[in-house]
Amino acid sequence: MNLNYELQDKLDSPIKSFEVALRCYISSTLLNTYTSESALKNEIQNRADNIKDTKAIFSGKFSAEAKSLLGTKEWSSFWNNIAFAKECYEKQEHIENHDVAFVSQILLMSYIFQDLFQPLILQFNSIQFTIQLYVPFSKIL
Repeated sequence: MNLNYELQDKLDSPIKSFEVALRCYISSTLLNTYTSESALKNEIQNRADNIKDTKAIFSGKFSAEAKSLLGTKEWSSFWNNIAFAKECYEKQEHIENHDVAFVSQILLMSYIFQDLFQPLILQFNSIQFTIQLYVPFSKIL
């Protein structure tokens, strides 16, 4: 299906709002739980090792992606980007041009930290709850 420019613009805003909300929610939850860079990095490493040992679909892929994220350059960028997303949410503003974590990285975190995001994951069958959860996080757009 092809969308004309007007329909693309109408679709662009809610998608970007959802991305901002998801980044802020995941980032805030992770950094409120793991308050130091080393604590989060170590936990990702532990969970990636545990995922690899399971027989779950894509477990090897997710484990490899997590370990790739832990590389020096990529980790530094990821850490700075999730800290920035959390800070923007706390200030309720986004005044600086700054990179953000990729949606794929944020989704990977929601998979690796399923225990932290279980309420979110279980509520995706209810659009009302999903909207209610993300509205506060989307206001910094």
